[in-house]
Amino acid sequence: MTLYLVEAYVPQLDEARARTLAGEARSAAGAMAIRHLSSIFVPEDDLCFHLLEAGSADSVREAWRRAGLPFERVVVAVRPRSNDERSVLMPQFLVERHLPGFPPEQLPAAAGAAKRKSIEVTGEGSDVRYIRSTWVPEGERCYCLFEASSSGAVAEVQKRAELPFEHIYEAAFLTAEDV
Repeated sequence: MTLYLVEAYVPQLDEARARTLAGEARSAAGAMAIRHLSSIFVPEDDLCFHLLEAGSADSVREAWRRAGLPFERVVVAVRPRSNDERSVLMPQFLVERHLPGFPPEQLPAAAGAAKRKSIEVTGEGSDVRYIRSTWVPEGERCYCLFEASSSGAVAEVQKRAELPFEHIYEAAFLTAEDV
């Protein structure tokens, strides 16, 4: 089962409507053998988010359509590892770039392009998520971390974002909490 987030815009969202939507989301999910984990509402922005476990994004979309529930998009979600988990949900990949003459102030724009193209590629069925970039001025190198279903999905993001790279490595990362 994969974790999905359903995003919905609901004008004039108030507490009563939020409670009703949460119940309808649980019913819609249950009708299609989808596990409803939680609903979060942001009344100030008229937004609802439903966290689900399902076999596919298509089954989530179909459940919402059948129930007549609003949604803008259905995306793969990633749950952070807890301290006792030793494996990641998706493989991680490190993209190595050599960028001679690259102005560091352009890093946010390049990272934004990687993030947008990751969302685009994910929407087409290849899971990929931009995590972060690290710029190393000495050597003019940049290292970008992605989670993805394959190195090919990561390479496709680089191509669409028009970001040059030298290598894509499958990688494993440890944090202080992991040891």
